[in-house]
Amino acid sequence: MRLTQFSAIALTLVFSFLPVHLPGWSSSVAIAEGKPPKIDRRERAMLLLSKAEWVYSARFPEASLPLYEQGFRLLQEVGDRTQEADVLMELANRIRFRGRLQAALPYYQRVLALHQKGIVVAAPQRLPHRGKASAIAIGDIYQASGQFDQALSAYEQALAFKHEIEGEWTNANIVTKMGTVHHLAGRPERAIAAYQQAQSLYRRMGDNLPGVFFQKTKLLNRIGLVYQSQGQPKLALAAYQQGLAALENRRGEPERIVDRVLTLENIRDLYQAQGEKAQVAAYTQQAKEALSEPLPALDLGGTDHFRRAEVLATIGSFYLEAGQLKRAKYYYDRAVAIARESPFTPAEDNILSRMRTDYRQLGRLEQTLSVQQRQMEISRSKGQSINIAASLQFLGETYQQLQQWQPALSAYQQALSTLQPSQKSNHEPLTTALLHFRIGTVYQAQGQPEQALAAYQQALALYQEFWFPEGQVQVLQQIGKLYEAQGKVELAQQHYQQAETLLNQLLSFFRT
Repeated sequence: MRLTQFSAIALTLVFSFLPVHLPGWSSSVAIAEGKPPKIDRRERAMLLLSKAEWVYSARFPEASLPLYEQGFRLLQEVGDRTQEADVLMELANRIRFRGRLQAALPYYQRVLALHQKGIVVAAPQRLPHRGKASAIAIGDIYQASGQFDQALSAYEQALAFKHEIEGEWTNANIVTKMGTVHHLAGRPERAIAAYQQAQSLYRRMGDNLPGVFFQKTKLLNRIGLVYQSQGQPKLALAAYQQGLAALENRRGEPERIVDRVLTLENIRDLYQAQGEKAQVAAYTQQAKEALSEPLPALDLGGTDHFRRAEVLATIGSFYLEAGQLKRAKYYYDRAVAIARESPFTPAEDNILSRMRTDYRQLGRLEQTLSVQQRQMEISRSKGQSINIAASLQFLGETYQQLQQWQPALSAYQQALSTLQPSQKSNHEPLTTALLHFRIGTVYQAQGQPEQALAAYQQALALYQEFWFPEGQVQVLQQIGKLYEAQGKVELAQQHYQQAETLLNQLLSFFRT
């Protein structure tokens, strides 16, 4: 059961009895005096995990982790390891979505271990298979970081899981990923062999299953790209033309346009590399016509511009998954340029949001940054202070992940100044506190302890005023690290102890 589907009663308990929501609370005695209802340990675990999810969603990921871990311990004590695996998977996905691939990796590995050791057994009718999905995610992370042998090992582990619903479809997807890894690792023969194996798996499923046909045509493009990169234009052209011929029988389907444009432009590029200008012109025109084909059954914002932008962005995603960043950017840039001309106002921002998600999930933070900068410009043009502040905060976090300290500091400070005039009316004190905390971490990273301490103290004061102990714990721990780095051991220990005491009070309700 997903946390978001947990009962309304349980969520009511979270907000009625958790320490953070009791003004003046300082110990578990306050909870006892409030006479919360008796609930079993599993319910306590679910309440705690619901709270952890809320804290994470409020953009306090570090503060949420102790809550998650205590929830996992409670689930282990009651023997509900399946729920533990589910929440671990959700947490890993959340962390990965923020572009922190290496931080997500241990959580995926914990899910995988639970399944491989037989502690958790996937239900035959349940989708997705958590063990299989975690192994795929591990492979994707290793691929994104260029650790190709580790990626292949993870994908092999994913293939070892049997699941009667996912079956060959998921396995074909995994084998396709293995082909991409071989291609990126400079093993063209093994890449083609993997792609052909994936084709065989798709053929066994038949074209009536939604999506199968177009997966096969995309595989022909992948094969053509491998041949093309190896200087074998005839074999590449044969693969492309095979896919193009197959697409003639699928008129009226939206995905057909994506694959036709993809294939036609690959053929164009092939001829361009050979200097055949007439063929280049012919296939350029065909691709242009394909991109303009009408799709009356598809509502993509009601405009032709947005529809064409979506097609190009989909091709960009194809190349990004294939590890071809320059090619992906070429299509994304074209998509943004077309969306910008659309009368559908959110078109450009929608395309940019898709790009940001694609880049973040693969840990491509520099590319994410350029997208966020453009979204920042859009937010400014709309003049909504809350949206501007949020965009600046996200921008600052990406700069910080890239260790670009000065731009990060500037973004956070701008977000802070944007929020302050509207803070009272928009109830943003916790966001303000978080920005002070982030500013402190940037100053600390730059070796400016006095400025860091001042920022942390501002954050701490707000967290205390608005009764957010999770934030207090996080700040106190960071102040402890600051003092420790300065050799002020006694002050460091004082703050570590305050943080530990507060965290124990926070968790005490769930330990009894």
